[in-house]
Amino acid sequence: MATPNSSPGFSSRWSNHKRILIRLQTVCIATFIVMAIQPATQADTATEKQADTIAAAHYRGDSFHSLQVISPIIARMSDARLKQLNAELTKRNVPTVGQQLVEARMSLIRQGMAKQLPTPKFRERLLVMKSLADVVEQILIEFADHPLVAGSADAPEDMAEFERALWDLHVLDNQLLSGERTSSYGIQLSSNLSERMLSNIDAADREVVRRESAQQRLNQVQEADRELAELVAEMRLNRLDYGLQILAEPDLSTEKMMAAYSTALDAQFLLQFLKSREGESEPFSRTSLQEPELVDQIQAKAKEAKELAGDLADKSRLLFEGLHWWLRGRYGSGPDVGGLAKSALTLKQPGALIWLFMPKERPEPTDPLDDRSDPVPKFARRHHYTWAWEDRRVQNKTIFAKTRQEKTNSYKLSTFW
Repeated sequence: MATPNSSPGFSSRWSNHKRILIRLQTVCIATFIVMAIQPATQADTATEKQADTIAAAHYRGDSFHSLQVISPIIARMSDARLKQLNAELTKRNVPTVGQQLVEARMSLIRQGMAKQLPTPKFRERLLVMKSLADVVEQILIEFADHPLVAGSADAPEDMAEFERALWDLHVLDNQLLSGERTSSYGIQLSSNLSERMLSNIDAADREVVRRESAQQRLNQVQEADRELAELVAEMRLNRLDYGLQILAEPDLSTEKMMAAYSTALDAQFLLQFLKSREGESEPFSRTSLQEPELVDQIQAKAKEAKELAGDLADKSRLLFEGLHWWLRGRYGSGPDVGGLAKSALTLKQPGALIWLFMPKERPEPTDPLDDRSDPVPKFARRHHYTWAWEDRRVQNKTIFAKTRQEKTNSYKLSTFW
């Protein structure tokens, strides 16, 4: 007698059931894999869209706009997602989130518009504070190592050398001003951070916050600024004496033309500087500025220089003031639109319109017919490029050329005439 397990009908049915179970198992595994991959795929797509948004803002050329776009995107982003976002930006030849945030804030801080900046969230705050600390540290190092500050440079011997030395000190003064504004902003960012927030960061980040809140760097910058102010005053005092010697010569020369202007300028600067230090308990560290009758001596020298210069004083003033504004217009750069424009925030703070970026070294113009990537000045015809930008005939053109086979993004600067 055949047993149930050995019957042909049962065997056939069992084989069908087995095939169905295997298919169900396969479907379940495939469904699980799809469900596991889908969130990652959605996250990748979201990150790509965020990278596209940030890239478009970057190529718009408005640092404040980039700040407004990036800040909310990264506010609650995990470290892994932030790393992925930076990788996507790198593919698009765009600076990382951290670089853009710091550059945008630094650009506006240098222009004295820190109050206009939006308050960063905790993640962005730490990122910016660390970068600000590095910027100030570098400024202090450059100040201490400068030959004029260290005392390793030779004393100027003619008007051209005096002009070169005072230009270098002017650059240092602007760097310290930027350092002071940067430090003050760092102090502002370090305030109102709770112990709970600080407990979630590593020891190195906590040290950055501690140093900023203690105003350590700000005190260092202010001390350096005081030292530099005395160095500049002493050099102008020496140039005033040298200028008087040149003005006493009978023949007209380039040196005499420069002296006619510099003597009046130096005397005015020195009198204003000494007046600003009246009533301070701390004495000058430089002996040349400790003379009790220094103010009277400077006033007497200014009167003598004016008499010696005669009508050359007004002529030289018009010449050198005109050259000053010509240099600003020819070689200066704004913070936005690749150097063509000032920040849109200047509409709310008109005083910031005066600020621009000048080269540290006195520029030497290159041949405009040479096809080079770093022409001097940067724009051969600034007004032409500005007009072209306004109607978008010169534009940072963002091209998103995506294909299913190759997920690529390309960007280029397109110039139309």
